[in-house]
Amino acid sequence: YIRFWNRAVKGLGRGIANWERTVEHLLEDIDVFHVWHWDVKTAPHARHVITVTDVIPLLFQDAYTKKFVMATRAGLSFAKNHADLVIAISEYTKHDLVEIGQVPESRIRVIYPGVRPIFKPLSDRSAITDVLKRYGIDDHPFLLSVGLLEPRKNIRGHVQAFERLVADKNFQHFRLVLVGPESLATQQVLQEVRSTTVRDC
Repeated sequence: YIRFWNRAVKGLGRGIANWERTVEHLLEDIDVFHVWHWDVKTAPHARHVITVTDVIPLLFQDAYTKKFVMATRAGLSFAKNHADLVIAISEYTKHDLVEIGQVPESRIRVIYPGVRPIFKPLSDRSAITDVLKRYGIDDHPFLLSVGLLEPRKNIRGHVQAFERLVADKNFQHFRLVLVGPESLATQQVLQEVRSTTVRDC
């Protein structure tokens, strides 16, 4: 078993080395190389484009792993010093890139993210009714918050604002709907939601 394991490890090592050489060879012929700001790589003869979604990990470091904060910082450094073009997904991100990342504004272009075809108005009214009923919304007007269920998304602020809204009798029939994927910090958000005086689910 030990001999077999040693041969397997050596074979894996050769496979990884061959793969790395293959990747390096492919990178040699690339003219334009695009990367995300949390995973910067380079190609020797290419012009480099980097997309930056935001700089939030630098502003709220406690909400991220140290590794991700360091990767974000490295991405901003690359955007500032090496990238030929920097894509920001919003004007706000562009502003942060200039003010926080010290990236030259002349190299930044704002390109908004696309929307997958699945996100479109539904014509099947019965399907809409089923969803509204399933989540206790029914025919009530509602406010929709979509985003990662984390404190940095200001869910607490949403809930507090909603509490003030429904304190007015003219808005007591409204609902607040929170939609989004969970993370390691979601439990903190849920605890805050459960403590609100207007929670019904």
